[in-house]
Amino acid sequence: MKFYRRLEAIQYDYYLKKVGSEDVIEELLTFQNLDGGFGHGIEADFLLPDSSALATSIAMRILHNLEDSKRKLEVMNQAINYLKNSYDPNRKGWYAVPREVNDYAHAPWWEWNPHEEMTVIDYRWGNPSAEIIGYMDFYCQSKETRLMIDYAINHFNQLENYNSEHEIYCYLRMYDCLGKRDQEKVYLSLKKAVNESLVTDSNQWTEYVAKPLDFLKCSKENWFEINEKSLQEHREYMKREIKEKGFIDVSWQWGQYKDDWEESKKIWRGVLTLEALKIIGYVKIQEKKTIIEAKKVKLWVRLSEL
Repeated sequence: MKFYRRLEAIQYDYYLKKVGSEDVIEELLTFQNLDGGFGHGIEADFLLPDSSALATSIAMRILHNLEDSKRKLEVMNQAINYLKNSYDPNRKGWYAVPREVNDYAHAPWWEWNPHEEMTVIDYRWGNPSAEIIGYMDFYCQSKETRLMIDYAINHFNQLENYNSEHEIYCYLRMYDCLGKRDQEKVYLSLKKAVNESLVTDSNQWTEYVAKPLDFLKCSKENWFEINEKSLQEHREYMKREIKEKGFIDVSWQWGQYKDDWEESKKIWRGVLTLEALKIIGYVKIQEKKTIIEAKKVKLWVRLSEL
């Protein structure tokens, strides 16, 4: 598998060839700024070199999924310090990107509106604030993060509609960072959100929709009970895409900055393909786990009959 960007190539080696995490961290540092935050196009839909909350959340996501090491924690703490310094108390979180995003090539949904002083992404508070708060509480628990967690949970429980799958993804990542008691507080709302947002019709999967395995990319378990048939259908769909094209293709367009978009599209193909390969492997692991559990049950039944 060839990737356009080294960041995805070395993650592929880490996850699927089981090499160490040191090279992933070192490559990640090429996107880090002196303030501890991340930028430089790590999120391929905007090329702002300056640090932003959204770009930093992506770096933290990559770090969080790596094996624990001293270096990982050092970089994570640098990112957390940046976020502490850029926290907006009035928003009780972060705006995704600063106004300077407009000075560089970007997708239209990342356009910073001077009248509203934010992007359309910021209409949904949880993207990226919920995900960030999850990581901050996981790695640096404090009275402040305790209040942040409470606010995030209350915010989601009060939502009446779920018109942003990306906000749900952020909450799923936060959920996996929480302790059991906090998970229980938001469990039902998240389960409802996933099942209301999920698109199981494979005819729509070439469009920009929330597909079954997209949710498992954000959570370690299928606790929201997505139908196993839908998960398998999506898995086979991705396998066919990779076999026929060599990659998972993007389902969106910028419609501006034509040359930059062509470069970004190549990066996104690598990002999406890496995610697909990881989750296909995850499903295989889950299948083996299910078989093992089934064998245990059969063995228990036989033993109980003795």
